[in-house]
Amino acid sequence: MDISEIIIDGDTPGVEWRLPVFRFKGASAAAPRTYIQAALHANELPGTALLHFLLEKLRQADEDGAILGDITIVPQANPIGAAQAHFGELQGRFDLGSRTNFNRDFPLISLGERDGLLDEPDRYSAIDRLKRHLLDMALGAELVLDLHCDDEGLQYAYIDEAFWPEAADLA
Repeated sequence: MDISEIIIDGDTPGVEWRLPVFRFKGASAAAPRTYIQAALHANELPGTALLHFLLEKLRQADEDGAILGDITIVPQANPIGAAQAHFGELQGRFDLGSRTNFNRDFPLISLGERDGLLDEPDRYSAIDRLKRHLLDMALGAELVLDLHCDDEGLQYAYIDEAFWPEAADLA
């Protein structure tokens, strides 16, 4: 397992956020790559808790040589939102400065433009740089899971019918 951090410089001098990234190298280059992130809405913490336990299982699988495809895990995908609290309550769904939902307005690019996704970072706000890093990691995977939750609601999973019924165990 490789643990690294992506550092997102803030829009205000002296401010920065750290995005922890856990990577597991698979034994087979032909196996599908997986990217999993949680808490893009920073106040949605059950996904982060789930990844805490999954990381332990993946560490063991890595030691046993049981991981076939590369796996990238980002347990707290939004450190900017995690720093936004109002009257003692973590906000995390919307950027307090722009009111933009953190799960919206990702850059729309063609696959051919992926190599330039992280170029010229000073042209973009901290939130845009964060989204560009997340998108760059996700574009490298065949399976992408973005874990969300709410404080009330039914359990569900959006799964394209092209993946059904093979994805039934995931659901």
